[in-house]
Amino acid sequence: MKKLKNKILIIFLLVVAITIICGTNAYAAESGEESAEEKLEKEIEDKLGQIDFSGIESWLDEYGDNGAGIADNGFLQAVKDIIGGKYDQDAGGFINALANIATSCVKDALPALISVFAIALLYSIVGGLSGGFLKKSTTELIYFACYAAMISIVIAKVASLLMKASATINSMQSLMNATFPILLTLLTALGSVTSASVYKPMTAVLATGVTTIVSSLVMPLFIAATTIGIVGNLSKNVKLTKLTDFFKSCANFILGGIFGIFATFLSVQGLTGAIADTVSIKTAKFALQSYIPLLGGYLSDGFDLVLAGLVLIKNSAGLVIALLILAAIAAPVIEIAVFSLGLRLISGLIEPLCDDRFSSMLYGVSKNLGILIAMIIGVGFMFIVTVMLIVATCNAGVV
Repeated sequence: MKKLKNKILIIFLLVVAITIICGTNAYAAESGEESAEEKLEKEIEDKLGQIDFSGIESWLDEYGDNGAGIADNGFLQAVKDIIGGKYDQDAGGFINALANIATSCVKDALPALISVFAIALLYSIVGGLSGGFLKKSTTELIYFACYAAMISIVIAKVASLLMKASATINSMQSLMNATFPILLTLLTALGSVTSASVYKPMTAVLATGVTTIVSSLVMPLFIAATTIGIVGNLSKNVKLTKLTDFFKSCANFILGGIFGIFATFLSVQGLTGAIADTVSIKTAKFALQSYIPLLGGYLSDGFDLVLAGLVLIKNSAGLVIALLILAAIAAPVIEIAVFSLGLRLISGLIEPLCDDRFSSMLYGVSKNLGILIAMIIGVGFMFIVTVMLIVATCNAGVV
């Protein structure tokens, strides 16, 4: 009987000890989780303090985000908000900003479009009233006067759009110069040496070579196509349609060629480098755990903590930059598209009313404006693809 009591007492003490140990371990695990979260936040704060975002902040002060509310409180604060899950920018705000831009562009384009329509209508009225009273030379003189008035309005507006397109490309180039050094530095700090070595020359080509080609070749071709198209409609005896199409085709081939080659090469090389870097990082973590006695596990956990903080910073910064690119190209693209559609509408309205050379000229200018839209969207697309590839690089190596 006494032995039975002793056995029961021993079992009871073992149960109590196990309960205490399990509770202690659970509390320690919970405390460890809180400590890890705090350490991660501190690591992110320290790393953000060491990164120089002044170039991007200066870009925001100069160009802004077109009222989209992407980084109203600064780039650094937007990155912190995304990391902390406090970034409350939704699609509705961006859509409202686009709607406001479109409304403003319509208001800006209306005076020029109404003036062009009024000139065409005036020519139609004068031609109808004169009937057979005026000689052919006098009718042509009236046509040239109305045509000159019309092209002066159109050329002034197209020149304004061309300057805005050039300014947009220059602004994207400035953002690239401020962005890529930061993202590549973060990649290198993560151990993605192979990817950084691939992206470094490609980002330099994008920031300088591609934008230079667009500015020095595509823009002059656009000017040539538009000018020749206008001159070609001065007289029925002058036929310059094929020459206009030639310059336009050259611009399209150049844009399509550089965008296609760049995107293909960057995607293939970037993904290949990302795979190699992921393997290298996993190998380093395995080496820390396996070949360093006793402290290997702790060093591996610290390694993971640093990598996690850098990845969060890289991905959050890349997301904000991608949104800024979209905001930067939205306004000029919408403005050019609105004016191009307006010219096509006016061209269709005046076609049955007056000389078809008016309609042909307006429609030709509207088609050529597509080159400007392709220019801006193409450069922005390459910029976004590059940023997104950098964002996607090395994420798997941290897990």
